[in-house]
Amino acid sequence: MAQANLWGAGWILTALDTEWKHVGKDEAPDTKASQVTADTWKTTIIGAAEATQTTKQGLTAAAQKNLDAVTRWKAVATEEAQAAA
Repeated sequence: MAQANLWGAGWILTALDTEWKHVGKDEAPDTKASQVTADTWKTTIIGAAEATQTTKQGLTAAAQKNLDAVTRWKAVATEEAQAAA
């Protein structure tokens, strides 16, 4: 039973170490918080996903503005074409 507990504890520690790396845990244990820069977050998996999401939201907003402009241009062009006819 004790051996099974040791294996279980080892598995849990390995799993935690793996997950910590996803949120920015460094390999080197001597890295101090004061050495971390403001750009560290965007290099983690979660930070990269948030940066991608923010970028895509910005692109979606820009595409919507372009669509609105084209729709207004088309309405004006249609009115002008009908007035000219």
